[in-house]
Amino acid sequence: MTAWLWAFYFAVKIFLHFRGAVRLHFLWNLGLFFFVMPLSPRAKPLPKPWRALRAAASVVLGFTLFWYDSYLPPFFYSVRFVLKNPAVLSSGFLNQFLAGFSVHLGLLVAFVAALASFMYAGRRGLFATPFVLMSLLLVPVQSLRQPRDAVSAAVRDFYNSEHARQVRLPPAAGKPFDVILIHICSLSWDDLAAINVDKPRLLEGASYVFTGFNSATSYSTPAALRLLRAPCGQIAHSALYDPWPADCGLLAQLRTAGFKTYAALNTEKNYFELAADLQRLAGLDEPLSVDGLPPKLLNFDNHPIYGNGDVLKRWWQARLRSGAPRAALFYNTVSLHGGVHEDKPGWWKYPQLPLYVKTLDDLGADVDALCAAIAASGHSALVLIVPEHGRAIRGSSVQASGLRDIPMPAITRVPAAVRFVGPAFTGTPIGGKSGKPISYRALAQLLADALADPGVAADPTRLAKAVADLPETGFLSETQEWKVFRFQNAYYLYGKDKTWRPLPADAAPTAAEAQ
Repeated sequence: MTAWLWAFYFAVKIFLHFRGAVRLHFLWNLGLFFFVMPLSPRAKPLPKPWRALRAAASVVLGFTLFWYDSYLPPFFYSVRFVLKNPAVLSSGFLNQFLAGFSVHLGLLVAFVAALASFMYAGRRGLFATPFVLMSLLLVPVQSLRQPRDAVSAAVRDFYNSEHARQVRLPPAAGKPFDVILIHICSLSWDDLAAINVDKPRLLEGASYVFTGFNSATSYSTPAALRLLRAPCGQIAHSALYDPWPADCGLLAQLRTAGFKTYAALNTEKNYFELAADLQRLAGLDEPLSVDGLPPKLLNFDNHPIYGNGDVLKRWWQARLRSGAPRAALFYNTVSLHGGVHEDKPGWWKYPQLPLYVKTLDDLGADVDALCAAIAASGHSALVLIVPEHGRAIRGSSVQASGLRDIPMPAITRVPAAVRFVGPAFTGTPIGGKSGKPISYRALAQLLADALADPGVAADPTRLAKAVADLPETGFLSETQEWKVFRFQNAYYLYGKDKTWRPLPADAAPTAAEAQ
């Protein structure tokens, strides 16, 4: 009977593997198969103490291997995250997170029926081992058709090509303007589709919205590092934390071009060590203090989140007091992060999307207010709106909603935009759209074009040409463990097994979305 329980275990994993919900690692599972399955119908049982020890070891190995086969983050990584952030266990965020794992009722019924059938076969004395072995052998047969080597070679070519690409910001010329980077946590095109918002207020005043922008990662610090490294081509995730070439730092280039630089966050500056990492690696300024500002929301771990309008207004006042002819701001907001809530007990019991929609609209109003204040003062600004990654409101067979460890296209395709404000850009068009596949280097090029001649942005024809000429970047997104790469119009996933495999169909963009 135990053999048929293990047969059910393998049957479920094989089914989920071909469905795309797990990646069954053949050799490891073959090893478990030989450990737990009888090799002969007449095999003698082990002595009772050894039988109990083997059963316990089998359960531990089976659980461990199932976790490894899944798309969940590595087990010890998950444990370290919880130990480092114990508030996730005591807050309602855990309740909200678990709600992201949905079970299809029909599939559950099918599993129960299959288990009953397997148990019946065990009672009839049927030998399970040959059926399990033959089913397992289907996995390597399937993998023979996958172009792993070709994908690996294409990724190497991608990195080699990106390594040689660089944008140099020229000295600022013409009418002065400020540069404002609005870096937004948790906003993707897929999130907008999930809340049925085609064009949020945040994008309404944009001269151009970039529908093909790839943030290249699904976590905050790597996204900020990539934005602040925009003048150079895309590098591997691990290389982000190595010393950068001097010409790759966006802030350093802006300072050289004549800008006084600032940083601001709508959290406490030491929260999650984001600012410290950016100061160490990207030359970020000390973030403006939020002391005295009233918290507007609470994050999933109950840390305060301050109003975007309040923080941006504080920066604008500091910028005016400085008297600098040109200023640049890096502003990071986490107001849309998963688990953000109002200060009320049992917040996780209430629907979260209405608050997300309202907070997104409020953010758009706050950016509008900043732009209006800039224009009213007689100053000008180039405002870049760049989400870090999506919130993962909708999940897939690969990853539950709310999880972002795997940088799925639905998470890293984000609504980047550029907005020109003030008298330096009189006549700039509004409402343009570009679907080119671009990433951060294109934003650096657009900034370089405006610095060389602000008149580019004020002339609809010249601006359209500048946007059309922006450098393209192929789709490659990555985190510490995972990569997603577009190759020959298909998407491939590289993960814990260090192998490229096709991304399941329900997790890959449609042809229209990929344009």
